[in-house]
Amino acid sequence: MSGECVDVYNEKVIRATMGNIFSVPIYECIDKKSAISHLKKQNVKILAASPESDNTLSKIQLPTPLCIVLGSESCGISSFIKNECDIQVKIEMSENVESLNVAVAGSVIMYHVYKNNRFGE
Repeated sequence: MSGECVDVYNEKVIRATMGNIFSVPIYECIDKKSAISHLKKQNVKILAASPESDNTLSKIQLPTPLCIVLGSESCGISSFIKNECDIQVKIEMSENVESLNVAVAGSVIMYHVYKNNRFGE
């Protein structure tokens, strides 16, 4: 989580996660460059959600450990972060859908990670 995000311990965030936020490791940072360097030293692969990617979510095997990077709905992910990511994927959608909000996009990606690791797909 960068300093630009909502407080992860905000009452509404905790309620929305139904308390599961306390079972997920969360790394908060101010300096994104240091955060990426730290993750890479820990052998964490970094995935960016990007509608411009040629990789589609359903067609790639997602590694673990994995850091999922989601940009704001209005600005997306910075070019610096995109260039530092190991994997960029897009979520397949109907041609009539322009985009997903960040919560939905994150949920779809996390479900694919869960499904891949649980069922070996």
